[in-house]
Amino acid sequence: MSDKASGRAPISVSRAIFVLFAFGTLAACTVDPNASDTVFVIPPAELPALARDPGEALLLHGTVDGRVLLYVEQSQGARLASFDVTDPVHIKGNGSVQLDAGGPFDFVAPLGDSAELVQFRFDQREAVLNLPPIKVPTLMPILGLKMPDPITGNLGYGTRQRTDALLDSPHESLDPLLSYHLNFAFDVKEIRAHLTRTDTGTSFILTENGLYVARRPAVEWLHQTTVISPN
Repeated sequence: MSDKASGRAPISVSRAIFVLFAFGTLAACTVDPNASDTVFVIPPAELPALARDPGEALLLHGTVDGRVLLYVEQSQGARLASFDVTDPVHIKGNGSVQLDAGGPFDFVAPLGDSAELVQFRFDQREAVLNLPPIKVPTLMPILGLKMPDPITGNLGYGTRQRTDALLDSPHESLDPLLSYHLNFAFDVKEIRAHLTRTDTGTSFILTENGLYVARRPAVEWLHQTTVISPN
């Protein structure tokens, strides 16, 4: 934890105040869906168990059957946890798989609809992470092959940012409103990586204490309205 935390109120008090604030604003948003400044932060303890482990990088992946999956690289690249985040209100754990990675890596770009180009941090080697719809994800090294330009095919989910470009100060790329609300739960300087879904406004934030989810009920409401009444 950062020394900055010692200058604030005790964490239990801060979180209690934040919980009251969050529930109050969430209720207000139910009445007024245009309250776009409402942000509701969900801590790791209220998410599936795998969310409580620290991670290295994040990937949002849209499947051909309409689901949105969040992959979290954990244990220095040795484990890949997955969550079904299609419905931000009901996030489900999909378990995890072991990867023969040999070190942490970053998600670089999608390769079609079911693969991702990754790059290892230590030696800049590249590999392909296969994300089949039924079988478990697998990591395939690229040995002496030049990869073609990445093909965008990930259904446009998430604002893509390379994790290694965010290692110095990833919190600086947060929008001010989100940063303000997150500071009620933890020091934003602890952020390792983050991604935001462009359709629901849901942000996924990795810290040393695990995964946090920041929901924007107003954006979710607009998304549901668009899906139900596309015209």
